[in-house]
Amino acid sequence: MMLSESIWTDIALPAFPTLEQDKDCDVLIIGGGMCGLLCAHYLKEAGADCIVCEAGRIANQTTIRTTASLSMGQDTLYSDIARSPSHGIGDAGLYMRANRAALDEYKKLCTSIDCDFEERDLLFEIPDTKKFKRECKTLLEIGADVSPIAGRQILRYPKQAQFHPMKLLAGIVPGLTIYENTRILHIDGTTATTGKHRIHAKKIIVATHFPLQKWKGLFFLKLYQKRAYVLALEGISDPGYHYYNVDTDGVSIRMQGRFLLLCGGDHRTGKEGGGFDRLMDYRADHFPRSIVYRSWATQDTQSLDGLPYIGQITRSDSDNFVAAGFGGWGMTGSMHAALILRELVQGRSHELAALFDPSRSMLTGQLALNAGETLLTFLNPIPRRCTHMGCALRWNPRECSWDCACHGSRFDKAGGILNNPAQHGFKM
Repeated sequence: MMLSESIWTDIALPAFPTLEQDKDCDVLIIGGGMCGLLCAHYLKEAGADCIVCEAGRIANQTTIRTTASLSMGQDTLYSDIARSPSHGIGDAGLYMRANRAALDEYKKLCTSIDCDFEERDLLFEIPDTKKFKRECKTLLEIGADVSPIAGRQILRYPKQAQFHPMKLLAGIVPGLTIYENTRILHIDGTTATTGKHRIHAKKIIVATHFPLQKWKGLFFLKLYQKRAYVLALEGISDPGYHYYNVDTDGVSIRMQGRFLLLCGGDHRTGKEGGGFDRLMDYRADHFPRSIVYRSWATQDTQSLDGLPYIGQITRSDSDNFVAAGFGGWGMTGSMHAALILRELVQGRSHELAALFDPSRSMLTGQLALNAGETLLTFLNPIPRRCTHMGCALRWNPRECSWDCACHGSRFDKAGGILNNPAQHGFKM
C-alpha cells in the first residue's frame, strides 16, 4: 500500500513568514497544529499578545492526518479512570463532562465558520464482555448520556461530531501572529531560541505533539507514540453514524462527504502491527466493491494513564506550560488544552487542571513498559541511533523511514526528521 496525502489537502491554509528578528510577546506558543492554533485563538480573544512558531508548515503534521472525529466515547477510558488508584469515579465523571464541554465548544465555534461540522451518533463496540459490563456500569454511575443497544455489546453515544479541520483553521488563523519554518531549538526560562533569533515571552506553551524539552517534566518516561492508518474509500453508502471498535486490532469508521474514512491497524511506533493489511482485510470483508481513493498514516502520543498532560510543565514552573498525550483523541484534547491553558496562562484556575496535571502520579503499568522498551533498545547493537536519546532505530520498509520504538521519533531514508521528539536529523 502506497502512502498518499490525506483528503484534507483540498484546502490550502495561508503561508506565513519565517522569523527574521528577535521578538517580545505575552505568550509564545510552540507548535502550529490544531492544539497550538486553538490556544492562540482563545488567548488572542482574551487580549493576550501571542506568537505561534511552527517548525514547518502549520497543521502539516498530526492535524492534516487526523480523522477529525469528536467523541466522548474513548476506548474503555471511563472505567479505567474509575478503577485507577490515582483517580476514581469522580474523575471519570469529570472527564465525561469535560468531553461534553469540548464538543459543545466546537459546535459554538463552528457556527461562525463553514467547516462541515455535523453531529452524528457514535456506535461504540466493546467485544470483551467483562470490559463492556465494566464500562456500562461506570457510565451509569457517572450519569452519562449513553445507551446500550439490545442484544449487542455496543453503546450508542448521541450527538457526537465531525468537521473539516483545515476549513476550521482557515477560519481562525487570519489575524494570528504565526511564523512558519521556525524551529525552536532551546528554551531558557521564558526565552526561546531558534539558533539565529530569540523570542522573549512572559509565558510559553509547548504544543509540539511530543514536548521538545528532553528532561524537564520527564516526558521521555511519560509518553510513547503509536502509528495508525487510514483509508479513504469511495463507492459506499453513508451509514449515517460513526462506528468504533475498541479491540486491539479494531477499526473506526466515519463519512466525510463522498469518502468513508476507515482507520485502524494501530501499533507502537517502531514495532510491527496490523497496519494497512488490517484495513485492507476489513475492506475486503465489509466493503468489497469500494475503491481506495487515498491512504495515509498518522501518529499519536500516548500518556501513562490515558489522560492528556495539560498544564504547568512542572509544579514549580508557573511560566511554562505543555499540552501533550492526546492519544487517538487529538481534536477533542486540543480543545481541552485551549480552554484550560487560556485560564492558567492568565493566572486563573480551571476545574480540570488537577485532572490533566502533567505532574500527577506516574505509577502505572505503562511506565514499566516504557522503561523496559527504552532499556531493550539501548542494548540493541544496531548502529543507527535516534538523535533524541540514543535509542536504536528500526528500518520501516513500508513507509521508508527509520523509526524509534522508545519515544516515536521518525526519520526519512536520508536522515531528515519526520516526527519529533528528535530535534535534528542524522547523516547517512
